[in-house]
Amino acid sequence: MMEPLGEEEERVLKEFEFDSGKLVGELGQDFEGLGALLVWVEQWLLSKEKCKVLQELVDEQLAKGHIVGNTSLWNSPVFVIKKANKDNWRLHHDLCQINNVIEDMGSFQPRMLSPAMLPQNWNLAIIDIKDCFFQIPLHPDDAPHFAFLAPTTNREAPRKRYHRKYLPQRTKISPFICQWYLSSLLSPVHAAAGEAIILHYMDDVLVCPPNDDLLSYALDLTIDSLVTAEFELQEEKIQRMPPWKYLGLEIGKRTIVLQKLAVKNNIKTLADVQQLCGSLNWVRPWLGLTTEDLDPLFNLLKGEEKLSSPRTLTQEAWTALEKVQDCMATRQANRQTYVHISVDTFSGAVYASAHTGEKSSDAMKHLVQAFSFLGIPKSVKTNNGPTYTSKEFRSFLQLSTVGE
Repeated sequence: MMEPLGEEEERVLKEFEFDSGKLVGELGQDFEGLGALLVWVEQWLLSKEKCKVLQELVDEQLAKGHIVGNTSLWNSPVFVIKKANKDNWRLHHDLCQINNVIEDMGSFQPRMLSPAMLPQNWNLAIIDIKDCFFQIPLHPDDAPHFAFLAPTTNREAPRKRYHRKYLPQRTKISPFICQWYLSSLLSPVHAAAGEAIILHYMDDVLVCPPNDDLLSYALDLTIDSLVTAEFELQEEKIQRMPPWKYLGLEIGKRTIVLQKLAVKNNIKTLADVQQLCGSLNWVRPWLGLTTEDLDPLFNLLKGEEKLSSPRTLTQEAWTALEKVQDCMATRQANRQTYVHISVDTFSGAVYASAHTGEKSSDAMKHLVQAFSFLGIPKSVKTNNGPTYTSKEFRSFLQLSTVGE
């Protein structure tokens, strides 16, 4: 069980309390375009085993209140997939045609976070939110658009119709909404936790303050904020001791390495390619690979759209896969010494202030890491001390084609 917050934590959260009902109302406006057309895609045929599993999953979702019966004129097919190395199944909703009529909103957080920028020897805590999307409500006007039919074995009974009440995972703007919703929840915690660094990416939240007292305070605020919004947290899924696992990485007190990632090279179907590309796209920035490096693999996604349609690795794809495996075997990073970073949200300028004892090589490490994730900036102004205008630092900027 989570320990209750003290009076101070409750006071802070109450000060920054937001109206969750208002968020639900605003969510409906994110699905622009749904009212303009009618989308109906007939349900696919499923085997007897999968029909039985589908009905069990539907009953489970009904009991949890995640779906409800409906009479919507919309329909998108559903199917089930067995989880890797498990006996459990996962319910999937094919929303490809709905995505065609939803207006794109771009990316709320365009690049994956870099834990390498976490200061050395600062302790962490990492929260894994269970079924994050199931706690983000759809606007009532939008929910019936995410409808599906549950087929029965041998058509022994009429098909039943349902729609989702909560955010589906597979719309093109679902990641945007998820990030925005969590950001709204955690904004008051950011304001109250002072120096603590709080990172969140989808269903993973990382808390990193300079000392243990602030860690306990910030973690309690974060947990209470999420629980108040009815997110489900599991005590055993809150990581408090190193090594911490986060976004496919294993973070130690000073170093960061990739978690063991099984790269499947026995490609036979489009589903195999999707699984492989999804895993590689997640770790690509960390491996220092470009999208061009992985193009031969992603090109295999083109062609027939059925998940069972055949695919084989080309020679170029094999070469790309070997490069990925080489990078995975050798890539490691060190957590950086502390540098204060501030961002001007109006101009987009980033300011870095070095602390006593930091050398130009330390500053360069910060910039290399920042550049690898954020791209090369147009210019860097280096006027806050001789450390930043050293010969080595100027050479580094010139090699990076950055103007001082």
